[in-house]
Amino acid sequence: MDIIEQIDDMYDHHTQQEVEQFMLEKRDQLLMDPEGVADLIAVCNELGALYREQSRYEESADNFERALKYTEGLAGTKLTDEYGILLINVAGTYRYKRDFAKAMEYYEEAHDIFEKLGKGGTFEFASLLNNMSNTYQDLGNTDKAYELASAAYEIIEKLAAGQTEEAVSLMNLASIALRKGDLEKASEYSKKALGIYDALNNRSGHYPAAVNLAAVVAFQKGDYEDALKGFQHSAELSLNHFGENRDYASALANVAVALEKLGRTEEAKETLAKAEKVKASLK
Repeated sequence: MDIIEQIDDMYDHHTQQEVEQFMLEKRDQLLMDPEGVADLIAVCNELGALYREQSRYEESADNFERALKYTEGLAGTKLTDEYGILLINVAGTYRYKRDFAKAMEYYEEAHDIFEKLGKGGTFEFASLLNNMSNTYQDLGNTDKAYELASAAYEIIEKLAAGQTEEAVSLMNLASIALRKGDLEKASEYSKKALGIYDALNNRSGHYPAAVNLAAVVAFQKGDYEDALKGFQHSAELSLNHFGENRDYASALANVAVALEKLGRTEEAKETLAKAEKVKASLK
């Protein structure tokens, strides 16, 4: 098995803590192997992704940036697909850290690389546009966010209709519609995205966020029972997939708000206290 297959096998049969330890040991071994640079890059990238899922952002950024350094050294240039993809990865970590200036710096560098490589109609470029769109949403610039998300969706529709990538793009558009107050469009996009996930039986890391966003739409429409079920499902999915991370805490907080709306005050207080405890543990 190659290194990625080994890591996948570890995820299938071991705890996240055991997977982390396996990858750390592999990283240390590969640092001493001049012929193992490609595997070292893969391990650092996987560690960066794991730590981001666990809301361990400093460790995530460190590993992604190691991967960037090794990738440039191996290729002798930054102008490669691999380097551009890693830039998107590390930018995502800085976005979660809410260091939006740093995130945009990396995204813009990736944009420049993909344009120079003639990659404007690829999955990678669409992913970049979606990620930049998310950052503009965070910054409150919904017009720019919508422009980028729409451009990403046009690419994805041509390349992967009915696939996970389309669902991700649809959820991005749903989020923007929600911010704009267009609940019907938000509902339309989110239902279509969840339909794709369900048809594919896809339970990737994006799925809890998709369930949560659909519940937010239901809440805004006043469907509090449906919203509660969605928030509870999202919390369960986040916990099972990531452990007690930022997304799990956010989902619990949403559960508490829905419970309060339904007059279940004591349950709401208990759930909110649990959400705050999880948030505090991540600081």
